[in-house]
Amino acid sequence: MLICMKYQDILFALPLLLIACNSDSSSNTTPDESSSEQEISSSSIGASSSENVSSNHLSSTPRSSASELSSSVKASAASNESSGTFTDLRDGHIYKWQRFTVSIGAPVRNPVYMAENLAYKPSSGNSWCYLDLEENCDKYGRLYSWETAMDGAPSSQKHPSGVQGICPEGWHLPSLQEWETLTENAKYKNTYMNLTGWNSEGTTVPTNKSGFSALPAGFRYAEESSDDNGNVIWFNGEGFAASFWSSTKLEIQFAIAWTIDNTSEDFGADKFARSTMNIDGGASIRCVQDQ
Repeated sequence: MLICMKYQDILFALPLLLIACNSDSSSNTTPDESSSEQEISSSSIGASSSENVSSNHLSSTPRSSASELSSSVKASAASNESSGTFTDLRDGHIYKWQRFTVSIGAPVRNPVYMAENLAYKPSSGNSWCYLDLEENCDKYGRLYSWETAMDGAPSSQKHPSGVQGICPEGWHLPSLQEWETLTENAKYKNTYMNLTGWNSEGTTVPTNKSGFSALPAGFRYAEESSDDNGNVIWFNGEGFAASFWSSTKLEIQFAIAWTIDNTSEDFGADKFARSTMNIDGGASIRCVQDQ
């Protein structure tokens, strides 16, 4: 492991970033609930967690106009293909996408998710490369604070969320309900893990049967932390963990993320599961296509 302390110790000690809960999730496009700006109490979610992170790194790349973006970004929606690519015209980055089959009766059938982490560098807000190394942004995409991910939008637990946030035009940040729909049929984390990049000492061997291709990008703490040797650290989890923001906030300082922790053998740790993160912490983003 990169850091002397165990990742599971980090998850359940200190004021840290994650607390695994239940699992399940995903979809997009047909409102399921009326309150787009609802915050959820910890008792209604069934999870709680403590952690904090600060903001350091900023970026710079202005957004393009909606009319400029819509043509190429929505190309995949018209096709029935199971996978493909699209271009984010804000910076020319090309992303893979994957279409998923979800439960009958879900608000959106066959949702399309990005099969790579968002790498867009916004002109304001807080986003980082793992260890502040640009090469890690090329490898894993960027880590974003929740407020930067939302780009000023209020919390949403609708299905679909209706929150574009920092996603490209024609895409949105998935809500808690969308993540739950995505993982309802296939809960086990190895189904979503990219075949390469995960540390071989992990508890699960990746299969990536879903095509989600989760990379172990790690996360950024909301506050300065330290390893077993007393060294100051801001980042952890590379090779062992992946966390993705939802558009759903939990109380004042925390929001819901969907997390893979490949170091823990605790009950439920074999799932791609709901977790709680401090909104100032840094996590990855996977956008869902509007339909």
